[in-house]
Amino acid sequence: MAGKVKTLLNIQSEKCMELDLPPLEGFSAWTYFSYKAAIFLVVGPEIYRKDDYFQYPLPEWDSAILKTGCEQIIYNCAGLASPQTCFEGLSESNIIMLFKMLHYTQKGDIEYKGNDIAEIHFCHIMNETPHSVYFKIQSAENKPITAVC
Repeated sequence: MAGKVKTLLNIQSEKCMELDLPPLEGFSAWTYFSYKAAIFLVVGPEIYRKDDYFQYPLPEWDSAILKTGCEQIIYNCAGLASPQTCFEGLSESNIIMLFKMLHYTQKGDIEYKGNDIAEIHFCHIMNETPHSVYFKIQSAENKPITAVC
């Protein structure tokens, strides 16, 4: 398992270099939830739940959405506290569920940044480490909103 997790984190590192991302605030939070996302992708929701302190993800949570979020963290560097690395195709509630699985809770209101981008502020459940993520705002049909001029 460790080898597969390391491989995913190496893929992520290469993608971040490809995107020429500068070091950003919250790097330790990024490292923490990237590792947890990689583990989820390697072992799946049932084994992940058995080893998780809070037994997350709960059985009723949508595993496909969690997998999509974890894949975006690894393959797209989503969640790196930059609008350049926003989550796409996930609703606000999907991202909140994903970060709850990663032991973060929402703090404050969602901030709408323009260009169909919003920011959610999170705080680690146990140590209160703050972290913010960006996402592409979705319409009711879960498709990106397109501006009409």
